[in-house]
Amino acid sequence: MATILTRETTGPGATTNLGAPLTSAQIDANFMGLNAGKQESNEKDALNGYAGLTSYKINLKSGSITSFLSTEATIARTWIFPDKSGTLATLADIPTTLPASDVSAWAKESVRPTYTAGDVGAQPVDPDLSAIAALTDTIGFLKKSANNTWVIDTTDYHLPIAAAGSLGGVRVGTGLAIDTNGVLSAAGATDIAEGTRTINTVTITSSTGTAATLNIATASFAGLLSATHFSKLENLPDSVALSLIFGS
Repeated sequence: MATILTRETTGPGATTNLGAPLTSAQIDANFMGLNAGKQESNEKDALNGYAGLTSYKINLKSGSITSFLSTEATIARTWIFPDKSGTLATLADIPTTLPASDVSAWAKESVRPTYTAGDVGAQPVDPDLSAIAALTDTIGFLKKSANNTWVIDTTDYHLPIAAAGSLGGVRVGTGLAIDTNGVLSAAGATDIAEGTRTINTVTITSSTGTAATLNIATASFAGLLSATHFSKLENLPDSVALSLIFGS
């Protein structure tokens, strides 16, 4: 180790013992100007000293306990401390439940309350619908076999024939027609109109069939009033009284 020797000087603290080693006090006195405002290594992690740095960890010492503040960041990060005093808390320090004055007492119970369908605006449970929803068959006829019990009947179904006292199937018979949409209507419906008129006949036409001719009345058969007969009645005097005899 190198030895620091004295030198000749004047003024306070001057020494005449040239070449003698300096004491610790003499070294502090001579080098105080160089060390002013700087901290020594023994002030690291000490009271009123400075935080030490070890392997990129900031040492925080409290008495005989030294804690470390480090980072596992993989890219550059910036941490800004808020301008307020406070105590850092970990997840373990945060309670799992917090009081809330605006929450009803029943909502804070340890046992979950039982809600009804009306409480949440839902439709009440229908046993029939629940039974139908549980069916696994997909093809067949839905049949209720008992109270709240439904089955899928996969057998062939035969519609019974309708009768005067029971429902059933009917067939389209004479005078009826059914279209592709299943609409049943009277078949052969026709529109009639007056056709050719003569002195003795009137023809009635049909939109779907053959025209019919109506003849004049005779002594033996009813019919139309002919033009000749009409003229005879038209020429009778107004003062003539007619006697109508109705036979049996």
